[in-house]
Amino acid sequence: MAPNVRDTQREWFERDGVASLTALGFEPGQRIIDFGCGPGRFTVPLSRIVHGDAGRVIAIDRSRDELEQLERRLHACGQASAVDARLIENGDSLEAMAGDPADAVLAFDVLQYVKHWGRFFQAVRDALKPDGVLYIYPAAVPHPDLVDMDAVRAALADHDFVETACHRIRLPHANDMLEDAVYLFRKQSHR
Repeated sequence: MAPNVRDTQREWFERDGVASLTALGFEPGQRIIDFGCGPGRFTVPLSRIVHGDAGRVIAIDRSRDELEQLERRLHACGQASAVDARLIENGDSLEAMAGDPADAVLAFDVLQYVKHWGRFFQAVRDALKPDGVLYIYPAAVPHPDLVDMDAVRAALADHDFVETACHRIRLPHANDMLEDAVYLFRKQSHR
């Protein structure tokens, strides 16, 4: 019998997501930007990891409905104080990433919606601390388009990022759990 989708989601939010994201290198006390956070598939487990010691997740999305669903999830699990949810009205608006420098930026399953990668990657660079990390999950299941990782690497090299790792982890995509690649790019501080 296949596992119930709700049970799988609950396990992800309560246990599996924390384990998977901790394996990627996230730690207590970090400031993390989850760009295109949606209903919080990654924000909620990240909030459990960074909570305390001034840790914070900045959750950014263009959908008010998605952010409202995120807020309900955070309140239900007692993690609302660890997350700052921000609505961006314009899909290309990157001002929401401004503020105190972040340890990491997540761009999970969102690059196919970003129109100007150059502007986006410059905003990510500006938002990160020296040697901060950009985590990219391009999603092997394309929607609306496949993300060309060679083009991503070239665009990131233009902004002084270097690829440092690629991890295969189990993570949610739509209503499924699958094993897929997450790429890590470190900001070079010599600029």
